[in-house]
Amino acid sequence: MLSRLPAPARRLARRIPLLRRIALRAELRARLAHLPFGDALAYTNMDGYLRIYDLQERRMRAVTRVGPTRSTGLVEWLADGERLVTDQVTGGGMRVWRAADLSVQRELPGADWPHAMRASRDGRWLVVADNSRRGTIYDTRSWESRSLALPLIPKRMEPHPSRPW
Repeated sequence: MLSRLPAPARRLARRIPLLRRIALRAELRARLAHLPFGDALAYTNMDGYLRIYDLQERRMRAVTRVGPTRSTGLVEWLADGERLVTDQVTGGGMRVWRAADLSVQRELPGADWPHAMRASRDGRWLVVADNSRRGTIYDTRSWESRSLALPLIPKRMEPHPSRPW
């Protein structure tokens, strides 16, 4: 199961017992996001909670319920390190969370059962591909969005390594 994780998460999971447990329990199906330039991981899992684990202190920093269902969703940590974005798989919408205390900052309309979500490296843009083969691009400064049709449903997206757009 570790081989299914992205390379950075795989390296961390080998070193940290909690992450190894998360990755190896198939029923958990955790989604991980690493704090940019930091020492924390955010993850959602099949029990319907969003958790932030502090790698330095080796403890949970914050925990909150993501939505009313027991399902895992996508999680993306924005580049400012102060905000997280999650979705509720069953069409419950997307939320922007304050990373310090996991309070909800905003509910985002527009995405229907997202399959992939990724922020640009500078954190300005958030791109979401959903079940309706629609891509939604959010400007994280104002949270205005634009949608476009996609030819397929991607499972993974990566920002360009040198261009923030």
